Amino acid sequence: MIREVFVFVLYVVYVKSEVNSKLQMMQPPSCIEMNYDVDELVTASNYMVNYVNGMLLNANGFQQNLTVNLLGLSAPVSLSVKVPQGTMTSFNNLTRIGDVTYCSTANLQTLEGVFRFRDVRLDYDGVEVTLGSWSVKGPLSYTLQPEVHVILTKGNVDCRLKSLEVVSSGAINYDLTVDASTWRNWLISKAIGRVELDADSIVKIAVLPNIQFCVESTMKTIWCDSSDLTPK
Repeated sequence: MIREVFVFVLYVVYVKSEVNSKLQMMQPPSCIEMNYDVDELVTASNYMVNYVNGMLLNANGFQQNLTVNLLGLSAPVSLSVKVPQGTMTSFNNLTRIGDVTYCSTANLQTLEGVFRFRDVRLDYDGVEVTLGSWSVKGPLSYTLQPEVHVILTKGNVDCRLKSLEVVSSGAINYDLTVDASTWRNWLISKAIGRVELDADSIVKIAVLPNIQFCVESTMKTIWCDSSDLTPK
């Protein structure tokens, strides 16, 4: 009889523990704004890039065929821009955009917000620009200010970058320089001034992989390794 009572008590304790655990998991997360702590995280991320990694990354090349408009009419030939692999710099100027939300449950912490990289720079040499049967080569410098929506999660067993999406390419400037010493090159240079490179395509192909690498290796790493970057 005593043995049966003991087994029953153990069963009740086990069931109660399971119920409490499931109730904790079902409870909605507690969320607060966490701007001050995240600003410290951003500062530490910029420091890591600037003084530890000295980050200079490869930028994927790309090719675009662009329509040239003259006096409101499309030219009979397109302008082809073929860009080889280049380099990307200036990841040491991350800033927070708006409020960052920190949510927590018994088993999971989540950090979510939008961040901007100011003046990310891409440099390419030997860019080939073709108009019809004419072509010319020159360097391309491309700057933009991409904004990214980031979600970081920290659980009992892992900490990771759950999501990263580019929400805007921001202000864009580019300079494609060609030798305009001949009339053909001059004509191509004028055609270049009448087209715009597809920013969304460049962000997807050349910028996003490096942004993800940067956030993974700096912001995520610092947050995951530090117990101080949690609400005081």
